[in-house]
Amino acid sequence: DEEHYKDGMVDILKAWYEVSRKLYPDVLVHNNQWHYQWKENQMRNYIQNAKPDMITYDYYLFDTSKDKDYKGAKDMAAHLLFYRNLAIDGWDGNKGNYLAFGQYLQGYARGQDRYKLTESQLRLYYYMTWTFGGKWLNCFRFLQGQGNPTTGATTPTTSALLLEQGIPGKPTKHMDWVNTCNTESKYISDYLVRLKTKSVAYVPGSGKYTEGTPDKMSVFDPKNSYVKKIDGSLELDLSESADMYIGFFDIIPKEEQGDPDFFKEENPAFFMLTNGYTSMTHDTADPLKQQVTLQIDFKDFGVKKLSWINPKKGVKEEIKLKAVEGNIYTFQVALPGGSGGLFIVE
Repeated sequence: DEEHYKDGMVDILKAWYEVSRKLYPDVLVHNNQWHYQWKENQMRNYIQNAKPDMITYDYYLFDTSKDKDYKGAKDMAAHLLFYRNLAIDGWDGNKGNYLAFGQYLQGYARGQDRYKLTESQLRLYYYMTWTFGGKWLNCFRFLQGQGNPTTGATTPTTSALLLEQGIPGKPTKHMDWVNTCNTESKYISDYLVRLKTKSVAYVPGSGKYTEGTPDKMSVFDPKNSYVKKIDGSLELDLSESADMYIGFFDIIPKEEQGDPDFFKEENPAFFMLTNGYTSMTHDTADPLKQQVTLQIDFKDFGVKKLSWINPKKGVKEEIKLKAVEGNIYTFQVALPGGSGGLFIVE
């Protein structure tokens, strides 16, 4: 974890991975860096020679050293895009062996001031990772303070986020938020494990709510998509919109799906949309809700049907559509700050 790149490290990791696979064939092997700790050429050398099962990184975006209401989606998008592109290229760099990728989420109070992130900031880690095609998320957290080197006794810690002062503290609101996000992730997991990221794009917001285009990221172009329009309206400022991110997916080959009968409909199409608006001053995500209006062109689909996995109920629900013209239909969905949804076109 977070070792600096140096000569011989790839050979050492390769040897460890080979031993691990021989002794524990069902275990996934990988190592971890903070974002951009290893340069792109170093990552590619590591991936192609050591052949990890997945690639992961950590970067804890939120503390009070940033702007007074730092948003963070722009930075997170650039980090995710870097690792997503490496994962897509795979072991051989030819997109033939796609890797799983993901990140650690900020599960502790960070910095000297022990900043505790808000619900929208926590939710952003989840939904941005899934929208970009990630398959792995791990909550890095502190459960107790530094141990006494002689007795082993530990002290309470102000860095604890999930438990007040750490073990054996009382569960906090952050524990509730993590539990909710985990539950919502579970609702869509049967789909996500059978999907592969196809493309991802940035949908600019307006006015003071936009962070600007992330580094090396494409801006959403409706000309190249069956999604023809994405408009947002913030609940706290109806005339403005916040940045959003949209990810499109392919279905993995049937022989890799585990259950070849999982997809009941013929050739469904999938996309995820995330409201990238977060806040340090609003503790909960609902005040940052964005009402999103989308238009879908169904000309390449046999049936004009759109569903989503309801994040609160965990069930697939058909969405009511309104005709615009020809094969184009529109619908609306409300997404809290840092939150998203998985949509299915059938």
